[in-house]
Amino acid sequence: EESNLRVKDENADTPTLNAVDRLEATELRALLSSASSLLRRLEQAAFIDEQDVVYYGKAVRVLNFELPMKTIVSNKKTREYVDKFEGKFQVIIDEDGTPLETQLNFKGNGRAYIVLSLKAYGTGTTKFKVVNERLVTVHQEFTNGYESTFGERETTETIQLFL
Repeated sequence: EESNLRVKDENADTPTLNAVDRLEATELRALLSSASSLLRRLEQAAFIDEQDVVYYGKAVRVLNFELPMKTIVSNKKTREYVDKFEGKFQVIIDEDGTPLETQLNFKGNGRAYIVLSLKAYGTGTTKFKVVNERLVTVHQEFTNGYESTFGERETTETIQLFL
């Protein structure tokens, strides 16, 4: 439908086509092989505690972790300019220990040289489903933003996998 709409109106809103255009094979592989990505993130995290909560009417557990800066800021040189950083990661699991959702929150600030100040933040939610004994990411939404000497910006990206 969106392809036909774009032929008729090149300025038409086509969010599905826009997402597919940005989606690379490696990203699709990560969505379809979620367990290994989740395990890599947890290997770098420090466990804080767990809580019993109700999630969509079901009793579940929330595992709370702290994340080091390198899990969010991959560039080593950039990390040198960060003065303060806080990263939190939650994993919501069912009674069998199967991940249902993760939530990521981070914020930090720093200064490059004397005049360039930057504050950055981000949140992300990832939802999972088990398909043929494989943990699959079915929804991801990330919001990132910053305030700097040059202004402010916030972006949100959503990826939805329909099975």
